[in-house]
Amino acid sequence: MESLLNGARHPRVYPLRIDLAGLIENVQGNAKEQVTYFVDMAKSDALEMLGETRKSVELLERHV
Repeated sequence: MESLLNGARHPRVYPLRIDLAGLIENVQGNAKEQVTYFVDMAKSDALEMLGETRKSVELLERHV
């Protein structure tokens, strides 16, 4: 752990430095897609329970 902390101060000495800004950017894009998927699945389940099968299938078709 100490070498990672020192790597932030001396990037040439410690090549295992973590690019935090790049990591956050990559995670945010993927997280938005996953949240959209989970929300659509939950909506689809709720619509199906209410008998709205066509609307349920329309939500699912976005992800197939």
